Amino acid sequence: LASDRQLLHMTDALFDEMRDGDRELFLRRFVDGLSLQSISDETGLSLPALKSRFHRARLRLKEASAEWGVAA
Repeated sequence: LASDRQLLHMTDALFDEMRDGDRELFLRRFVDGLSLQSISDETGLSLPALKSRFHRARLRLKEASAEWGVAA
């Protein structure tokens, strides 16, 4: 339970640090469950650009989880 609260706190902190555009993309993909193609069609961003942005966000999450001692 404590680790769940810690993970939630870490996730909130990460979202606070994300650019608004990245936060929205992340939510559309992982909360709303949209495909990369759907997000690309909505935003006009290319698939490679989206993949790059998601990759960078995942790396930041992994780094933050390592700093906080939480398995990602």
